[in-house]
Amino acid sequence: MGDPPAARAHIGLERRAECAYNLTMDDTPAPTIAHARWLEALAESEADLAAGRIVPGDVVVRDLRDGLARLESRAAAKTTRKDTPRR
Repeated sequence: MGDPPAARAHIGLERRAECAYNLTMDDTPAPTIAHARWLEALAESEADLAAGRIVPGDVVVRDLRDGLARLESRAAAKTTRKDTPRR
């Protein structure tokens, strides 16, 4: 009659685990080319840093949170529009 279903499932999981364990670790992302605007922004930031012009961390965090709030509100607005039935 064979193995009970639970035993077959356990054997299947063991085999999949062995296969997954033996895979090569090649999940390193491929190098990408930075956009010109990113490179310009980086150069500007490095120049500001070299000149001693710095921004307090709390200002940066506030700007990041404000940007995140804007993105979330846009996403919510798009979702709301999709959920609204047309007349």
